[in-house]
Amino acid sequence: MTWSATSSTAGSPIASRAARNSARGHPLGRGIIDAMSVRFAAVLGVVAGCHFSADFSGTSYRCDNGQCPSGYTCIADTCVLPGGGDAGDAAMADALDADLAIPWWNTSWGKRANLTITNNAAGALPTGFPVSVVVDLAMLESASASYNELRVVRWDGTTWTELTRFEQITPVQNLIWFDLVDPLPTSTSTYEYWLYFDNPGALAAPANGAMVFPFFDGFDGTSVDTTLWAVQGAPSEGSMNLTLNPSDSVRTMSQFAVGYAVAASLLAPPNAPRFWAGFQRETDFSDGDPWLVWINRAANDSDAPPTANPATIWPETYISSIGMNNPSWGPAETLDTVKHYYTVERFSDRVIYKYEENEVYTYVLPMADNDDLQVRLCNEGSKPIEFGAVFVRPVRIPDPAATIGATQLQ
Repeated sequence: MTWSATSSTAGSPIASRAARNSARGHPLGRGIIDAMSVRFAAVLGVVAGCHFSADFSGTSYRCDNGQCPSGYTCIADTCVLPGGGDAGDAAMADALDADLAIPWWNTSWGKRANLTITNNAAGALPTGFPVSVVVDLAMLESASASYNELRVVRWDGTTWTELTRFEQITPVQNLIWFDLVDPLPTSTSTYEYWLYFDNPGALAAPANGAMVFPFFDGFDGTSVDTTLWAVQGAPSEGSMNLTLNPSDSVRTMSQFAVGYAVAASLLAPPNAPRFWAGFQRETDFSDGDPWLVWINRAANDSDAPPTANPATIWPETYISSIGMNNPSWGPAETLDTVKHYYTVERFSDRVIYKYEENEVYTYVLPMADNDDLQVRLCNEGSKPIEFGAVFVRPVRIPDPAATIGATQLQ
């Protein structure tokens, strides 16, 4: 992104503050006062492909990943109203000073970017609510960068706190999950969270899904954790995998209310039905309903959709207690040779199914269902299946939105 002046900035608040910034050696100032062309490309390194004009004035707002209301322009994470006066200059200068006033968390990291986290759900998000941000580290830093370099930290106005996170790595996108430190009211945004990166010598980042989610199993032990799971058959655990052989099944010892989602990383062969993962029943291994699952069935299975393909897996909902006479099926995803995340989000009036954390199907229930359900993973097929991680998290409609702002240099 480049930022260039359409009229002289001499004597403006930007020019004077840029001079102060340059005098104290800050990279923001160095780019600003260079011939007053005010080019930020080499300074902020912000989103590529954007070009903003300096001819502005008026009210300013926070940018949302470079996006602003109609008629506004995004400058250094601030939306400003065009017009050409010193009021707009002052608004941008204030935004620059606000970023400059936040000290650097750790000088071993060369770059940082501010996160905007917005709650558009009906109620407040409580302390400890997990939020995620999609991170393309190759684009943010470089193709050789490691996720060990990436840190999630929070600035509360006086103190930095590094946060434990979970990396949900998928073939489609990579998400970094972490918990809110304070509640986030409805219809508000917080700018207290930051990403730090560009430190090739960084040691392993603090990552622990069990500290981020109310239920998590990364299957990093040597046997199934029976404090988390009840076991049927002889499933095995090792090398960050849970393997379910034919006739094996596990179910959580805990049950979960509506307002929770389960996500499971699954690798399963095509044409070896049937198997499933999701919410099913409460405290037993029965194959009966209710079930809200991602499932694979044979084409001749009595509960299979009319176009069932045993080389695929699809969302399926069946709750007879609320008047359903047949399962409801969503669009199928093809089974291949890598693990994919399959998610089921459960609400009292609907079920949302996600593939790689992207929504693919929503089923609106014929009437409310508020029963607690367990998570079940089951293999009734002819070949082994593998799970890489399973976690349960609270959910809202819509999900909190987290966007990455401009990259800043140390």
